[in-house]
Amino acid sequence: MNTTHVADHLSAYLDGALPAADLEVVQAHLEVCGTCGRAYEELRTLRGLLRGLPDLVTPSGLEDRIHWRLARENASFLPSPWRAVWAALTRPAVTRPLRVALAGATLLIIIGLPMGWVSGLFAPHGTTFDPDAYVRDYLMMSSDRLTDDVTRTVIAHTALPESTVQR
Repeated sequence: MNTTHVADHLSAYLDGALPAADLEVVQAHLEVCGTCGRAYEELRTLRGLLRGLPDLVTPSGLEDRIHWRLARENASFLPSPWRAVWAALTRPAVTRPLRVALAGATLLIIIGLPMGWVSGLFAPHGTTFDPDAYVRDYLMMSSDRLTDDVTRTVIAHTALPESTVQR
């Protein structure tokens, strides 16, 4: 123990937590040193003032809220099963083939679907693409909102070019 000043040990001295050998050293030093003696008196006065304060009343439900928040924080530290799946999928040995497969599927969709539409691969067999019939059907469906019978008749009897008529 440092015998020059005992200010670091005054709190333990007041609490009675010092070993017997240190207790004698602190008592002897307090009788000789005025600085440490004043610090001891201030600490003892402060301790008395603090003990004189009224007991605090905790708001109702505070304990439940603290327990709930601690349980929520504890649950956030628990490992999620999705984290294990994500960790397995983001390993370099898995991500490279996964990226190649994703790029291949994207190219197939970007290039393959338009090629299939243009070649007629996705069209029903025995039919040809008729843009005029498409427009006529669209106009018929949208004419449900029209109230003019003449407009409906004109749309329904619109003459189509000879090239779109199927034989």
